[in-house]
Amino acid sequence: TTEIYTLSLHDALPIYPASITYTSPLMLEFCLGIVVAASFMTPAKLSLRWPVVLMVLLGAGTAYLYAFQAHFYGSEAVRPLFVGLPCALLVAALVAIERCGRLPNFAFLALVGDASYSLYLVHGFVLGFGRRLWQHFVAIDSVLSHTLFITLILAASVATALPIYRHLELKVGRSLTAALRQLQAHSSAAAAARAAISK
Repeated sequence: TTEIYTLSLHDALPIYPASITYTSPLMLEFCLGIVVAASFMTPAKLSLRWPVVLMVLLGAGTAYLYAFQAHFYGSEAVRPLFVGLPCALLVAALVAIERCGRLPNFAFLALVGDASYSLYLVHGFVLGFGRRLWQHFVAIDSVLSHTLFITLILAASVATALPIYRHLELKVGRSLTAALRQLQAHSSAAAAARAAISK
């Protein structure tokens, strides 16, 4: 059996926090998210042909993942190809369908989307605490226990993120916006005063 190993920059560089962060293949997945977001910056309305094409590509990418991951997906360097790309295509397809007005508007899901950054920050802590607690009382050794664990962790993560979003992220964001506007106003006033003095 021939084993294929993929060497990434992460493996070649010294172990420093910055090098670990910025050479991680996960950064490519963030870049894919940026590309998806940038593709929807224009207000043009889309037809459903593009989402259908994306869904086909998603299916092909996912099939490739499940067909070959056992032989090849052993290195983090190829994670964006096997995981990031299909996920990016799925998000792009769903956003495109939503832009066409083909998806219903659920206020709660919109709220969870607004709180996604807070959710991103807290879910790791909830997962770690929940896993320790769960393993202490229940063995995660069956499909049922896995399903129940994932469901409870998702619910707990959302329940933790929403108050943080409402009472911390929004307030901090508004405070920073107000401070930046005030700084901009002072800068504009100072520039106007200098221009008046120079005249």
